[in-house]
Amino acid sequence: CRLMKEKEKLLTGECSVNRKKSDCSTGCNNECYTYRSLINRQRYEVSILGKKYIKVVRYTIFRRKIVQPDNALDFLKLNCSECKDIDFKPFFEFEYGKYEEKCMCQSYIDLKIQFKNNDICSFNAQTDTVSSDKRFCLEKKEFKPWQCDKNSFETVHHKGVCVSPRRQGFCLGNLNYLLNDDIYNVHNSQLLIEIIMASKQEGKLLWKKHGTILDNQNACKYINDSYVDYKDIVIGNDLWNDNNSIKVQNNLNLIFERNFGYKVGRNKLFKTIKELKNVWWILNRNKVWESMRCGIDEVDQRRKTCERIDELENMPQFFRWFSQWAHFFCKEKEYWELKLNDKCTGNNGKSLCQDKTCQNVCTNMNYWTYTRKLAYEIQSV
Repeated sequence: CRLMKEKEKLLTGECSVNRKKSDCSTGCNNECYTYRSLINRQRYEVSILGKKYIKVVRYTIFRRKIVQPDNALDFLKLNCSECKDIDFKPFFEFEYGKYEEKCMCQSYIDLKIQFKNNDICSFNAQTDTVSSDKRFCLEKKEFKPWQCDKNSFETVHHKGVCVSPRRQGFCLGNLNYLLNDDIYNVHNSQLLIEIIMASKQEGKLLWKKHGTILDNQNACKYINDSYVDYKDIVIGNDLWNDNNSIKVQNNLNLIFERNFGYKVGRNKLFKTIKELKNVWWILNRNKVWESMRCGIDEVDQRRKTCERIDELENMPQFFRWFSQWAHFFCKEKEYWELKLNDKCTGNNGKSLCQDKTCQNVCTNMNYWTYTRKLAYEIQSV
């Protein structure tokens, strides 16, 4: 922790001014590189020590009944004076820790788009798009099943993946309607405009469907889930391969290569286009999030707060979707248990198993259990 503080002091000194390309000095670049190397090494060391710590904690709790923090980082903050004021979260999340944007200087900077604060909410899908074929996102369907069909593997989604109704009805805006001629008109800022018009509509439609029905926390979880799916779509890690998603991926690749292809390749800033897209997302993601909040405000004048769940960005899409499926499964399970209790138990607590209504519920619940077991096995391969 002491070494980290020393390196942070050197970095902030060299990079104290970093507002445009000309501000990025060689000294700043060197300190950023040194700091990145340090946290990469420490990240590895902490992961090794953290595993050892878990084993020790389990032993002490079991043998000696001593309660300790359940992870190594909380233990350090509790017992090491040098570590008490260190925020370990960005240390593990980002390549440059909490100095991610400060260290993205020189040719990184022209990837970041600047709008006036009120512009993010003002873009119009009909007038501000360059798409010749102007079609936009429809209302969210009332009900759509999870897509876990084995026969559709490698056709619309990757093997071992179940795709939520939310992602199946995801708003991609006009990105999937861009024609070849349109793509030549999509410069860097226009690309972000197309994305935030889609994400604004996604936030609006999600909140319209869930925000007035669910409690605020659950509705915000849907918003966060879609926000992080935009990241995977931009970077190229999306697991949903329907025709619209494939068209969007192809369009995004063409747009990034046309605008920034000169930055990618051997002995250049980025080795792959995916590396470049990852940096582009980091520099512009706040505007995507703000656009989703704009969508919420359009349908809900109560000005409900919806906080971003930053740790979701570091969870692979498969695990996020599996977690969402598990949440949905538990809700369904609760519904069936209540229905079973209602239809198969009399007022005096007597079993109604021979009753036709109860038998129908049992049959339907057995089928539900069978299908959910198959879905679980598909995702557990």
